[in-house]
Amino acid sequence: MKKGLALLLLTGTVLFSSYTKENNKNEIKKDNFKGDVEIKISRERDTLKPKDWKYINRIVNEVAKRDEEYLHENTARIGIFKDETVLKSKIIKDLKVRTHTYGIDSLFFKEYYSQINELSLNQNKVIYLMLTSLRDSSFVNKIGRIIEEDIKNKYSESGGVVNFVEKNKINLKPVESELSKLRDERNNIEYQLPSEDYLSKKIAHFHMHASEYDETLSAGLGIKEILTLAKSSILFGRINEFIITSLKKGEFNIDYVGVDPEKDKKIRIIDLGNYFYDTSDIKYALKIFK
Repeated sequence: MKKGLALLLLTGTVLFSSYTKENNKNEIKKDNFKGDVEIKISRERDTLKPKDWKYINRIVNEVAKRDEEYLHENTARIGIFKDETVLKSKIIKDLKVRTHTYGIDSLFFKEYYSQINELSLNQNKVIYLMLTSLRDSSFVNKIGRIIEEDIKNKYSESGGVVNFVEKNKINLKPVESELSKLRDERNNIEYQLPSEDYLSKKIAHFHMHASEYDETLSAGLGIKEILTLAKSSILFGRINEFIITSLKKGEFNIDYVGVDPEKDKKIRIIDLGNYFYDTSDIKYALKIFK
């Protein structure tokens, strides 16, 4: 199988489904949920032949190694990264003073910041970079503009990749969802990253829950997203993802979700807090935002 075909198989896995208001958490039993995840993983393994796994794993490993090197190259001079204990303490201290909006499905995956102690060094580096950037009003206001764009887009959720604009400084790069091209409003609960952008240099992915200003019920990850994440972790192994949820006009919540097989294979979701953006110049900003 050629590399192009492998990417076609990957395309369907870079897709994240949001929690929908039609879901009723009272009808979901914890034991059934665990069983659903196991069934999903089993089915995904059965759909690909051994030779398919060989080529996909090669691409995945190359991308993971390249992205890890990209992270190290751009953060080599950040002193706190040389002391993992201090790094964890700093992140937890920052998160303690934040207000949080926990997802309604936190029964299955707790979103508490105490999990910082269970993450790998690279995962905490990614979180630290995001928290540092969220202190910058221009960075937060850019997220506000992406929210506005997502509300306008009725054919898909918005999302993209997190990369560096310069050493130590990250950027959210929006990428048009493959689903937007289908012009079907039923796809406005999902985001699908084009496979070629999966190959671009990055430290994480992100996607939005912002089909309207008040998406509080969709904060964090829903059942569908967690099932999709379980599927993705089979192929990708390492996952770093930020989910940004609009709470009301001018305020959003952000969650981190990740898996690092070098640490263990557990999915962990951590609420990184609520943030406020300036809405006074949104109309002007939309004209110049790219």
